Amino acid sequence: MIGTAITLMGALTPVLEDSSRNQFTFWGSIHEPIDVAWYGGNTYVAFIHRMWDPASTGYLKMHWSTDNGASWQELELNDIVQGARYPDATWMVTRILDYPAGSWPELAAGPSWGYMTIGIFNPAGPYYIRSDNYGTHKCNSLVLPDGNILAVGTDEAYIVYVAVADPTDSSWIVEPTAALTDLSFSGIDYDYTNDIIYIFGMNPNTMELEYFTGTWDGVNLNIDPTPNIVPLSVAPPYNVIWWDTWTLRDGTEPVCAVAASTDASENYPRVIYFTDGASTVTIPTVNPPTDTLQRIVPQLNLVEQTDGNYMTLIWAQVTSWRTDQTYGWAYYDLYLSWSSDNGMTWSTPFNLTETPTWAECLPEAPQHQKGCVLWLGWGREPVDETDIYWDAIVGNDPPLHGLSCHLYLAAACAVGVEEEQASHETFSYRMIGKTLVLSGLPANMKASARVYDILGRELRAGEGTGELGISMDGLAAGAYIFRVAADKFCATGKVIVTR
Repeated sequence: MIGTAITLMGALTPVLEDSSRNQFTFWGSIHEPIDVAWYGGNTYVAFIHRMWDPASTGYLKMHWSTDNGASWQELELNDIVQGARYPDATWMVTRILDYPAGSWPELAAGPSWGYMTIGIFNPAGPYYIRSDNYGTHKCNSLVLPDGNILAVGTDEAYIVYVAVADPTDSSWIVEPTAALTDLSFSGIDYDYTNDIIYIFGMNPNTMELEYFTGTWDGVNLNIDPTPNIVPLSVAPPYNVIWWDTWTLRDGTEPVCAVAASTDASENYPRVIYFTDGASTVTIPTVNPPTDTLQRIVPQLNLVEQTDGNYMTLIWAQVTSWRTDQTYGWAYYDLYLSWSSDNGMTWSTPFNLTETPTWAECLPEAPQHQKGCVLWLGWGREPVDETDIYWDAIVGNDPPLHGLSCHLYLAAACAVGVEEEQASHETFSYRMIGKTLVLSGLPANMKASARVYDILGRELRAGEGTGELGISMDGLAAGAYIFRVAADKFCATGKVIVTR
């Protein structure tokens, strides 16, 4: 990449804010509490999180929007008697239903780990599809092309269960069935181009990264028990994996990022790696691994852009040690690194945190994004509240003060030029009046340019060679993103339209 940097469009302000009083709102190794789908000209967003109730071990709350976040509906599931944890959101992308679904491990009496549960968030009244008690403590779901819901869960013995549910009549089409063993389950995805199910994780015995594939033909759910091993080519000492996060590059190829440390007894990982199985890349972080502040919160999110060669990685790490508590702990900031070449190189980390004196951590984002728009959620702990990680360590449940959760919308773009031919390094852009002028484009091939608003909606387009002008007349004052491409040439940038 040449001259590539990261920019955020405007202030990173919350779209939604809620208080959960529970340190486990976002904590969990597989759930995806944010799901985003694009169809019908709008962005459909679902955001689910756990709330604390002293009468139970927690209930769930879903927020959703069908109009790019302009308006929101919400629904609380406070009739889950034993409680629920680590929820996952999914959208009915085939428009069978105009509201989201969710899945979670529902607790059994005791409480103890129990059921794979799918909830359908009908505004007229939610309804549920529950499994038998398998001791489920993790559960993920997604909507299959025919509109049915795939659910994948696991117990504490590393047995993975799979099922398919019909969201229209609250029934199992395929009852939960043990399909895999010896897998520390990390998540699922679906290749909608080739109709392949992916189940991701790590073998707890060999510590190898693995994924499994399967198919669904509308009647039969088939999971191949043969593991596909993704090599992580790293040498000691930083080769002990703490956390793995997966996505499908270009929608079809499994890739993975991991947080790693020297040994399992360390309190935090120290490095982050990205691998596609053929090569392994070290992600730039704030400090070198040997620095006393190099403590990465192990929860990472790897996000693939559906309409380009971009990927985003989000994580939190220690920025300073706290002195306001007798036990001492740390402040955390959130960071984002961007790759514009499918993960081969990564940018310098960009600090997302609004208030450096607060502890902001546990970021969550969907596996895929479109355009420059990135929806993400995280937890925030103000400076005067008890440290959430300390609460977790000493077993304060509920925490002494609690953790508020936030849903954000950000337009995070790689601004600059990625180029393999030196002759194209002369590219530049500027606003002349109400016209965006792109100069230094290839002279021997036509370049295509598109302009987007911060929600990722395409507003302008043009084609040309050498130099190209795109009229921005009629657009509201504010920031816009453009992307121009021709063969191996590609550039992205931000422009400001004034009144």
